[in-house]
Amino acid sequence: MDVFNELWSINLKLSTGPDGISARFLKECSFILSPIITFLFNKSLKTDIFPNIWKFSFVSPIYKKGNKLLVTNYRPIFKISILPKIFSKLVNKQLFPLCERLFSNEQHGFRPGRSSLTNLGIIKQFILESINIQAQVDVIYTEFEKAFDRVSHSLLLIKLKKFGFDNPLLSWFESILTNRVQAVKYENHISDQINISSSVPQ
Repeated sequence: MDVFNELWSINLKLSTGPDGISARFLKECSFILSPIITFLFNKSLKTDIFPNIWKFSFVSPIYKKGNKLLVTNYRPIFKISILPKIFSKLVNKQLFPLCERLFSNEQHGFRPGRSSLTNLGIIKQFILESINIQAQVDVIYTEFEKAFDRVSHSLLLIKLKKFGFDNPLLSWFESILTNRVQAVKYENHISDQINISSSVPQ
């Protein structure tokens, strides 16, 4: 794992998470910290244990518009600690090439070189070709509100197993997703913690 480069290139604007470790500290001490953090990351993977402090997140309500007394007029911003963000990024670099074979060729979201624009381009081309041969075209687009917040942890683990992920990696994913907690943080006030059984850590 190239932990040193990730620490050295860290964005200093990243908010400090629940573990209290700042981006500036990680960057300025990257040379000393990188072998220690590498050891921690590797230990986590080998033992299938994800530290509990990295499962804790703050939720900060950001006002959007409208009546300030309505909770729906606030956007929740989740703040996790910086180290699990780096850890996830490094693991993703290793796993993503293996996951490419699982994706449908029609999937455009969350893939390099693809986006909603490339999807629209293909649909446009299909419609134009259909018009030329006077064929009927039916298109249905749907959107899931707060999709990432509604991902069931238990169903996600079932899907991972179905797609060929096995132990010890599957157990490590299970450790990441179980016993996750969050608390609302507003200025210097922190609410009681609650357990969460859905949503994807971001």
